[in-house]
Amino acid sequence: MPISRLFLTERLTSAIPLLNSVPSAIQIEEAIDATLADFNRRVRRIKQADLSIVSGTATYTLPADFQSVIRVGGLLDPTMGVIIAAEGIIPIPMTFRDTWTVAGDQITFYPKPTYTLTRKMWYAAKHVINVSANYPDMTSEEAEIVLLGAKAYGLSYQATKQVGTAYSYRMGDVQVDKKGVSEQIGVQHAVAMAQYEAAIKSYVGTLTIQNFIPAWEWRS
Repeated sequence: MPISRLFLTERLTSAIPLLNSVPSAIQIEEAIDATLADFNRRVRRIKQADLSIVSGTATYTLPADFQSVIRVGGLLDPTMGVIIAAEGIIPIPMTFRDTWTVAGDQITFYPKPTYTLTRKMWYAAKHVINVSANYPDMTSEEAEIVLLGAKAYGLSYQATKQVGTAYSYRMGDVQVDKKGVSEQIGVQHAVAMAQYEAAIKSYVGTLTIQNFIPAWEWRS
């Protein structure tokens, strides 16, 4: 079952009791977005896509969850020095290497392809929300890690709010101390952030073992 945005929002809302109306509904959403952005940058989820190269066309749209290119499969048959394309067998120097650039959601090849074939691309993928407000590739383990980080963000909002209201005073035998609340939130924030960092490091280690890209891939 895919992880929904609503699931993340409801879980985070229940994990951080309101304090002086903080975190607000908007801050809850901001905390999730900020954590997802951080998670996507730090967790290198490797995926493969097929690029349908058409002769005469240099630029192609990348997958919606594209974050960065890891590798694009080569063109040449390493044993023959040719490209095997829809047009047939195209002789080409063994020293030939094309290049590519990425701008936004598009990749452009140089020189412009004069062949039609499918090239494999390995890329780092990010979690993106779909039209059903779900994160289709997010696992329950990843959701729990994201919630740890989002909780830390949410508590930071509370800590910031309390800085301006923390005070203490004594009147006769009566002492009022509001600084303790701010300090407690600070401790909770530090604990949540430490848990998030530990979970990220552990999970990245798991992905490093599981991910594999073939050392040589010249054609589909």
